[in-house]
Amino acid sequence: MNKTIADVDHPPVAPRLKLVRAPSPSLLRQLSRLFDSVGMRSRRPAQMARAIRNSDLAVAAYERDRLVGFGRLVSDHSYYGTLWDVAVERAHQGRGLGHAIVDRLLARARRRQLTMIGLFTTARNDEFYERFKFRKLSDIHPMTCSATAFRKVGHRPGRRRK
Repeated sequence: MNKTIADVDHPPVAPRLKLVRAPSPSLLRQLSRLFDSVGMRSRRPAQMARAIRNSDLAVAAYERDRLVGFGRLVSDHSYYGTLWDVAVERAHQGRGLGHAIVDRLLARARRRQLTMIGLFTTARNDEFYERFKFRKLSDIHPMTCSATAFRKVGHRPGRRRK
């Protein structure tokens, strides 16, 4: 039987990295799908768009026109930086795409001459980030507070509690 062009297996296209400055509605939809597919929290599109615009750098990885990876760097442009929302579609994990995204983000941090870069991740990703020399610090641990919680505390800046 003769194979037609449609029957021939094509080698996978290497995803291309693209800097994101103004996220399109399409990117935001695809980003929600990507985060959901890897078990990350969902984000409201308008808030995610603002987060991307206010990031030091946001990088999207596309295979053809489909988003398959993403990550962003937030920094004070002087001392601290944090990696956020690093995600790679499961089918593309283990192929160097996550490495390329994090490399691009850390290159920006080096150009900014940042002293410390942090991140939040799950334990299953520790080995991946350890390749970039990220380490858990025994004397520092993450703490978070939701926006609704800190509004309830009742402390107002500039006022002393008695």
